[in-house]
Amino acid sequence: MASKIHLLKCWPEFFKAVKSGEKTFEIRMNDREYQVGDVLIMSEYDPSTSTYTGEHVSRRVTYLTSAYQVEGYVVMSLIPDEGGYDVVMIEHYQALRDEVARLRGALQDIHDSIGNGALNVEWIKRFAQAALTPQAGKGGGDVKKG
Repeated sequence: MASKIHLLKCWPEFFKAVKSGEKTFEIRMNDREYQVGDVLIMSEYDPSTSTYTGEHVSRRVTYLTSAYQVEGYVVMSLIPDEGGYDVVMIEHYQALRDEVARLRGALQDIHDSIGNGALNVEWIKRFAQAALTPQAGKGGGDVKKG
């Protein structure tokens, strides 16, 4: 099976430990079907401001186990990966992913309103405004290995 590249948010206290080499493992919900050989591109994300800092590290999974973990979670052993991934493209991908999530939320609001019998012109206007208002600094693209 070919290895995959996973783009992951990483909170500052964990990011610093991974970047320094002090933390050489990662515990995650296995909702991405992680495998040995996969690359984790970890982007520092500040949950207090809901923003990315622009810092990234790349790590390769060398070992994976679900032993002694909460159901659905895995522990992965990590080593540095100097794959030369295009950070700008990663940021564009993340921005696109965030924009899709924002629009999904607006669509869910409309769907919920239909179920409640509350759909009206104002909801349609709100969705159109959300869809037509790009977020500052957002873009889209694929991850490229350079």
